[in-house]
Amino acid sequence: MQASANARSQTAQVMDAALTAARRHILKLVIAWAQRTERYADLLSQARTPSARELVFRIYDDIAEYEQNASTRVRKRQRRSGEKFADALERFVGDLLRAGAGTTAPALVYRATGKSSFTHDPVKYDMFARVLDGLKALELVGHRKGQTRFRKTEWDPGEITSVALAGRGARFWPTGKLLRLAADYGIDSSNVGEHFLKEPPKNPLVLRDYATGRGRNREQGRIVKYKRTPETERLEADIRELNEFLARFDLTGGTHYGYTRVFNNRSWKAGGRLYSPGEHSYQQMPEAERLKMTINGEPVAEIDIKASQLTIYHAMVGEPLEGSSDPYASAGIERQIAKQWVVASFGNGKPAIGGPPR
Repeated sequence: MQASANARSQTAQVMDAALTAARRHILKLVIAWAQRTERYADLLSQARTPSARELVFRIYDDIAEYEQNASTRVRKRQRRSGEKFADALERFVGDLLRAGAGTTAPALVYRATGKSSFTHDPVKYDMFARVLDGLKALELVGHRKGQTRFRKTEWDPGEITSVALAGRGARFWPTGKLLRLAADYGIDSSNVGEHFLKEPPKNPLVLRDYATGRGRNREQGRIVKYKRTPETERLEADIRELNEFLARFDLTGGTHYGYTRVFNNRSWKAGGRLYSPGEHSYQQMPEAERLKMTINGEPVAEIDIKASQLTIYHAMVGEPLEGSSDPYASAGIERQIAKQWVVASFGNGKPAIGGPPR
C-alpha cells in the first residue's frame, strides 16, 4: 500500500509540474498578445534566398490555379504582367512574414490602401489590389479595413456634412496557413530576416541644385543628374556598404531601409548628410518615439555631440576644443546667435557676414 501511495504522490507531482508549465506558457502568450508589434508595409521586402523565392513562386502558382478554377481570370498573365505580379507578391508576403521576426506576438502590418497612397511606392494600387485578392482567396492573409479621414456626420436633423477626423490605415496579418506554408520552406520568425530583406535605395547618392528663395520662402534645390566619376563611385560604394551592413539587423519601432547621402549646390563638398528616406522614416519620429526602437531586440541609444560641426573642424585641423563645456555658450555672445553663425559659415564655406534673413 505504501508503494501505491508513493506512486500516486509522484503522479500528482508530475501533473502539478505540467500544469505549472502550461500556466507559464499561457502567460507568455497573453503577454505577447498584449505587446503585439505593428510595422508599416512599405513593400520593400525582397526574397534573398532560394527558399524564399520558392515560397513566392509556390504562392504565385496557387493564386494562378485558383483564378483559373474560379474563373476570376480568363487568360494567364503574360510575361511582363506576370513579373510585376510576382514582384508585388514577393514584397507584400515579405512584409507580412518579416513583421513577426523574433516574436510570438501577433504580427500586424499597416498601410493606407487608397490609390493616392501608392504614388511613390514600387508597387502600384491596381497590382497591390490583385495580390491582396489572391492572398485572401487562399486564406493566406487577414485584412481589417482602415478608416477614412472624412466621415459623414449629422449635426442638425436632415443636415449631413463631412468632418475631417483621424484616419487609420488598413491592418494585415499572415494567417496560420501562410505561416505553416512558410515553415515548409524552412522560414519562421527566428530566421525570416535571412530570407527576406528590405530593398535598399537604388540611387543612394543624391546631388541637388542650389536652393532658391530666402528665409521662410527658401526651397531646397531640385535633384540633378551628375556625371559618374571615380569620386562618385567611391562615395556611392561607401553608402552601399553601410546599407548592406545595416540590412543584417532587425529594426523594430521605426522604419529604415537604407540611407541616401545628399549633397547640395551641385558640389560634392557641400552637404553630404545621410538621410533615411520615406515619410515613415525613423528620422521623422519624435525623439521619445525613437528611443523606443530596438535593434535585434536591444534598445537603441542616441549620441548627441555638442557643436558637432565645430568639433569635427577642430579635429580636422588638429586643434582640439578646450574644456568639456558647450563651446557655443562660452563664445561671449548669445548661444543661439553663435550657433547660427557657425552653421551658416560652414554651410557657405566661408565666414558669414550679417544676420540671418527674417
